[in-house]
Amino acid sequence: MNGGTHAALGFASGVAALSVQDAEIYEGFVVLSAIFASLMPDLDEENSMIYGYTMGKVSPNMRRTLVGGLGAVCMLLAFFFSGPFFMAGVFFLAIPFSGHRRFTHSLLALAIVTYIAKSIHPDFMVPVMLGYLSHLLADSLTVSGVPWLWPITKSFRFAKLKTGGVPDYLIGYIALFYALIEWYRM
Repeated sequence: MNGGTHAALGFASGVAALSVQDAEIYEGFVVLSAIFASLMPDLDEENSMIYGYTMGKVSPNMRRTLVGGLGAVCMLLAFFFSGPFFMAGVFFLAIPFSGHRRFTHSLLALAIVTYIAKSIHPDFMVPVMLGYLSHLLADSLTVSGVPWLWPITKSFRFAKLKTGGVPDYLIGYIALFYALIEWYRM
């Protein structure tokens, strides 16, 4: 799926999360956390929306170095501070060593990111989990599928939609339409 579809699904996930929990923090942050989480699995893909927003025109080797360095910094911080630093380090250190649709597209990564979100603030757990999960489910509809059980490399797919095709955009527009209606009704 394309980045716009993932972002729309993240928006819908954030709005859905608000409907099932009473957020103590600003609702906009809850929705933004879901949108960000819905784009996170593509941190390993240089042509992705999140890659473009966070690293611009950085070369793939530099990106791997920066992401791995962020992981190393998080691991170092884990020695001095409590919180999600160790798991964030694991997440970011794994990205440079796995290809696209490997580690970041797995249940293991989903669990790590959900744990990190809960550690930051409990109100982020559900929207981040739903946003990240929406990405994995959407990519499970594509020809490539998703290795849900990584490090087992077998990919699972529920359909064979082409990324950038009409169904891809249709899913994104439906998610956006749902999210806007539900947001308005809140």
